[in-house]
Amino acid sequence: MVSRIVTQTGEVWLEDDGIIRIEIRNPREHTLQDAKDNVDAVRRAAGGARRPLLSRVAAPGPMTAEARSYYASDDAARALTALAMVTNSVLGRIVANLLIGLNSTPVPMRLFSSEEAGLEWIRSLGRSSIRPQASDSQPPI
Repeated sequence: MVSRIVTQTGEVWLEDDGIIRIEIRNPREHTLQDAKDNVDAVRRAAGGARRPLLSRVAAPGPMTAEARSYYASDDAARALTALAMVTNSVLGRIVANLLIGLNSTPVPMRLFSSEEAGLEWIRSLGRSSIRPQASDSQPPI
């Protein structure tokens, strides 16, 4: 059974395929603190390693500019090797396009309308994107 980490705006877990999943589904305003909590949950699910993330946005609410900026920051990216965002929601597509288009992201990032397409893209990046990588936020041993 996959252990899930619940935040105020969603759930995060690591699947057996080595890809982290996050499902954003709380329609309340998504704040900077929510963004930090979600990134922390991704780091905990990954065990401190960098891994790809598939983000499913089921029922997004509005997101503050600070939250969008944090998700696109170098600090947030230290937890990831790639990000596939999946949504069929108009608001979710707008938010995802803002993250992709308005911010220069330090990891590969794309928007998809199906989970299968997002997973296929992550896998197309090669094993190095899926295999756990040392996190820049962890001190060397």
